Amino acid sequence: MDIPASMAGSFGEMRHHHFHSGIDLRSQGKTGQIVRAMADGDLRRIVIKPGGFGWALYLEHPSGHTSVYAHLSEFKQAWMDHAMAYAKRNHRYVIDIPVTKGKFPIKAGDIIGLSGNSGGSGGPHLHVEWRDSQTEEPLNPLTYGLVVNDKVQPAIRGLYAKSTEGAWQLHRPGKDNQLASELILTSWQDLALDVTDHMESGGRPLGIQRITLQVGESMQTLHIQRFAFHQSRGVDALMHMDVQMKKGRRCYRIVPFALKDGQQPADIWEGRGSLPTQGKHHFTLTVEDAHGNRSTLHGDVQLKPLTSARLTHDYRLPGSLQQGSMKVSFPAHSFTHSPSLSLRKGDKQWQWSLSSTAPVLKPFTYTWTVSKEWTEPLDKTLLIVTDFRGNQSRLVGRLLTDGRLQFRSKQWGHMQLSVDTTAPTIRWIQRQGSLATLHLADNRLDIQSMTVTVNGQWVWAYHDAKNQRLLVSDLPESGELVVVAEDEAGNATTFRHSF
Repeated sequence: MDIPASMAGSFGEMRHHHFHSGIDLRSQGKTGQIVRAMADGDLRRIVIKPGGFGWALYLEHPSGHTSVYAHLSEFKQAWMDHAMAYAKRNHRYVIDIPVTKGKFPIKAGDIIGLSGNSGGSGGPHLHVEWRDSQTEEPLNPLTYGLVVNDKVQPAIRGLYAKSTEGAWQLHRPGKDNQLASELILTSWQDLALDVTDHMESGGRPLGIQRITLQVGESMQTLHIQRFAFHQSRGVDALMHMDVQMKKGRRCYRIVPFALKDGQQPADIWEGRGSLPTQGKHHFTLTVEDAHGNRSTLHGDVQLKPLTSARLTHDYRLPGSLQQGSMKVSFPAHSFTHSPSLSLRKGDKQWQWSLSSTAPVLKPFTYTWTVSKEWTEPLDKTLLIVTDFRGNQSRLVGRLLTDGRLQFRSKQWGHMQLSVDTTAPTIRWIQRQGSLATLHLADNRLDIQSMTVTVNGQWVWAYHDAKNQRLLVSDLPESGELVVVAEDEAGNATTFRHSF
């Protein structure tokens, strides 16, 4: 962009259930900043959708890399015309199309579009990625020539250590970055590093690129420099979920699981080796951001053997739990490590609670034996799952041949059966020139499908789900607009407006 580069998000930082796959560049709090190509290449993919990256462009470069520009508000006109021609030809509102190499060549620095706030963006900014074109793995753009000025060292708040009684306590660094007291642990897994990085004072907390633990001659390094998208949920194996649940802090695990104890799906560890398991030791932690700024922490630890473990499931095996009419099943390797699990009946009817001491990597199957007391339509029945952070998943059930209802999700926590028979709401807001703006939203579920016609002819429209807006372009001087929208439970609304 033609403004000073300032980061609001760094590569590989821990986000909700995923690693951040690029960097977020601030756009000075507004949309419409000019976005330029990072290098010579060709346009290879165009995406327009309500969530995720929203409006996004993918450019392929001779170096074997692909650059991605997401949450845009506009594309280069010829590229927009190409996308609209496809949409009208195929009656598609969600666009995700490949582009033939050589059709739209581009030079470094050429304008490709304008920054925006589309898709799942939490505010105006430009999300930028640099990928390996062959593997589609995201790489850190800052190590491939993108320059952002950052001279701020990571700030180490301290180490959370779990006592032999199971309580987490924060140990802060003192003089010379040394912990004041010796830590007594049963495992290196009982340490969680609380650290943040900032590009500037008062800026948004960013992620860490490298964490190295040195214990005598042994060394263990976490280095987030690339990962595959199917491994991205491995962030939950890196984050100490127990600390977040009990202390509200998102902290780093500084040592990976031993193969017999758990799994780290993302290949982000270097020098996996043998750290001492018993005795007294001195350790040094070195934390580094993407720009080479470093901070250190020193301490002493005494490792004592674990006498007992309260585990109810081996993470390597499939399993299931049942409480009354609700059964929860999960495949092998569903958890980051072996957890304690429990499924309990809730305080009210149609409620259950599933708890786990380990993050979940694969979807659970929730199967409910329908009660005669449930009088709601089964095709509109939902399972609402709320996790410990307050995040909700609303799942529409699938009716099995034996009459049971089945739901699938990686979410776990408080569960409640509910029903949704309410159709989406649509209303006219305004018209500016040939562009009409309508309100389009559903009270509980996502919009699954829609059809927009003007005077009986299909027209393209963009559903801005985040802002509950439907934007219809190219309206004639007069006519009738008809919008039909359906949610995930099949509830449909037909809206008509003459203009």
